Amino acid sequence: MKDDKPLNCGVRQVAPTPDGIKHSHVVRYEWAGEQIGDHASVLDVGCGCGYGASILQHTHYLGVDYSQESIDYARKHYGKFGLFSVGDAIEVGGPLDVIVAFEVIEHVVDPTEALRAWHEALFPLGELFISIPIKCRKVADGHEYHLKDYTEQTISDALEAAGFTIGDVRYLSTKDTIVERDKNPYSVLIRAFK
Repeated sequence: MKDDKPLNCGVRQVAPTPDGIKHSHVVRYEWAGEQIGDHASVLDVGCGCGYGASILQHTHYLGVDYSQESIDYARKHYGKFGLFSVGDAIEVGGPLDVIVAFEVIEHVVDPTEALRAWHEALFPLGELFISIPIKCRKVADGHEYHLKDYTEQTISDALEAAGFTIGDVRYLSTKDTIVERDKNPYSVLIRAFK
């Protein structure tokens, strides 16, 4: 990932409270948060400006992002809910109970290496919560920040190749709700296990 996106570029959600964040972004964290146990160690890869920490405040939260500007913002506005550090999507450390990576993998230069690193960083039976956009401008259409396009099948295949077992698949509808099935979803959300 390269750090050339300004803080308010439209890719990152920027607001001092989750009330100012697009609902479609907040509901992903709410979905994961309902399934993550209290005090679980959680790494939020690509945490952006940090609002996920306030939603996952029942956990031991660490957010990483490659943007120093985003991490500075996260520390200022969400630092009471977790810790934040500049880092990349591959060197994640561990062991961890949970990794959250919402709308991240399509920005990663080597997604195969990232998925393998995430798998390695988890405790046995650790969980990965991941989402990918499937209804947006594609790389071939000139999307300036996405490096790879995914479908539900290609992300599932990539997760399984990295050693994950697919647990639960949900869809973010165009109405910003998470549903079990949708004929025309905006994003796919997957809960996978080590």
